[in-house]
Amino acid sequence: MRTAQAVVLPAFQATVAATPDHVRALEAALVSARAAEERFRGLVESIDAVPYISAWDVHGTIRYMSPHVEELLGYPREQWYHGPDPWTANLHPDDRERVLAESGRTFSERRDFACEYRMLTADRRVVWIAERESIVRDEDGRPLFCHGVMFDITRLKTAEQRMLTAESALREERDLAQRYLDVARTMLLVIDADESIRLLNQHGHELLGYPAGALIGSNWFDVAVPAELREEHRAGFRDAMAGRRPRTEGRETALVTATGEVRTMAWRHTMLHAPDGSPSGSLSSGEDITDQLRAEAEIRRLAYHDHLTGLPNRSHFDAGLRAAVAAAPEAGHAVALLFADLDGFKRVNDSLGHAVGDELLRAVADRLVGLEGAGALGRHGGDEFLVLLDSLPLDAAAAGAAAQAAVAAIAGRLAAPFALAGTEVRIDASVGCAVYPFDAVDADALLRHADAAMYAAKRRSSPPAAGR
Repeated sequence: MRTAQAVVLPAFQATVAATPDHVRALEAALVSARAAEERFRGLVESIDAVPYISAWDVHGTIRYMSPHVEELLGYPREQWYHGPDPWTANLHPDDRERVLAESGRTFSERRDFACEYRMLTADRRVVWIAERESIVRDEDGRPLFCHGVMFDITRLKTAEQRMLTAESALREERDLAQRYLDVARTMLLVIDADESIRLLNQHGHELLGYPAGALIGSNWFDVAVPAELREEHRAGFRDAMAGRRPRTEGRETALVTATGEVRTMAWRHTMLHAPDGSPSGSLSSGEDITDQLRAEAEIRRLAYHDHLTGLPNRSHFDAGLRAAVAAAPEAGHAVALLFADLDGFKRVNDSLGHAVGDELLRAVADRLVGLEGAGALGRHGGDEFLVLLDSLPLDAAAAGAAAQAAVAAIAGRLAAPFALAGTEVRIDASVGCAVYPFDAVDADALLRHADAAMYAAKRRSSPPAAGR
């Protein structure tokens, strides 16, 4: 919503003085659809949202403002026409600069405005608002005016309940109502007791990959629920319709799109009832949280895994090492730690570049994955790798033999050349090992001993320095 003192226009007048072309076009349309508009106005003014219409100008001059604005924010409806402008004056100080900058930017770029922010109400309460404003354009794509809506996003449940009271009107004016509801980017779904879809808003159709209105009358579970979950979800819905259990609140479930992609939705449900009080269906609002869950999973992965090789990083590997050492006495096992350092890795970096060096580290990690007997594999840093053998016999000789076999297996896996940057690269590793409880008394000592053994192995494999 852009800011300015608005010009008063009588709401929904059939004849007005000369005005800009887009306002005349809007008022002519309202005259020809007066009956439908009045019914629709009753609908939108009964839900917990504030639709408005503004001129396409730098100020966003208000042409129509829902009377519900007074209930939501406490400022009289007339003040939005006469000023002083309640919106600009009462943006929360911490949000003002950001919101005004976004408003100006979307106007200059001729794109829809979408923003969440705080406002101070007339009695100085703080209310969070989600505002979406869509541009209505002429056939040449030029902006005519804007349809907008403000939601109190702390009271979405109340909005759903108020929409329920206007259910019959919502069906009659569904196409018009969806223009306001869809800007919230929430899937709104009404399922009848026979499992058929009575209402699915445009955003819901888009999310599932179907044309608007295509799923109305279809069986929800057949078209939107993955096959392996279909009967479970259907049984739960039937139990709710029979009054055996409530529709689950706050549940996350999977949906399948027209292309077979599986998306995760977070739902809130409200039961619908027939005049006799029996369940007749459900009204649900759902938010697609697929991308959010993927982002959270990626954050967890980055926190515990090396970004280059994908192996557990030092802290993650260390936690596994400590857990294995702590569990070894009770399990009657020995634990071996192998510390491997690539020989000649600096030469590869210096001669072929760091990008090839990184590619070599990834290739080495791939070859080490699945090493027989390895309970864990990690990158310690640089060109150093760690291998944990956590189920060795509690016998010094047998455990040592198993550790040496793993050392030999590492050498065998690295023996073949690596094809990198159009050339063959050969690389060996110096590997040191230590065995708990024979070489060390705890995890820290085990790591130190394995590190020292690696350096001893590197000294043995390096040719002596030439004398003078």
